[in-house]
Amino acid sequence: DIASKILLYSRELTVEHVTEIVGGKEERNKLIYDQFLEKQDFTDCDLEKCLRRTMQTFRLAGVESQVVLRVMEGFSFKFHEHDTKKTFVDRDEAYEMAYLIIVLQTTMHNPNIKKKLRPVDFIMQAKSCCPKGYDLLPENYVNDLYANV
Repeated sequence: DIASKILLYSRELTVEHVTEIVGGKEERNKLIYDQFLEKQDFTDCDLEKCLRRTMQTFRLAGVESQVVLRVMEGFSFKFHEHDTKKTFVDRDEAYEMAYLIIVLQTTMHNPNIKKKLRPVDFIMQAKSCCPKGYDLLPENYVNDLYANV
């Protein structure tokens, strides 16, 4: 628990150090990240807002894809656990949608990516990410995600 507090409040750690710690593959790293996530605010049960708050703490750009996967998996599983609205039918669909938000963020705001994700393509990807629960999502949920990103 001390390690997670250091991650949250230390002025000594750089964003890159935090990413290295939370994205590590050792069991110790997973425990630290889990404790760190327990200190995050999931009360509004809004995937996008929770993801933005959590991602303000570290940087995913330029890290190995396995690190991104571990970070996103830990975040989305914890989000699903705390989501009292039960926005997604299971934690895997929460993970898929959180990852899709990261993909959208990257494609829309990285100047090196010339082909931007169109709304219709984002909706189709969201449907494939959430095959069990897409029709259960709140009205305009996916459109609002796209517009906000």
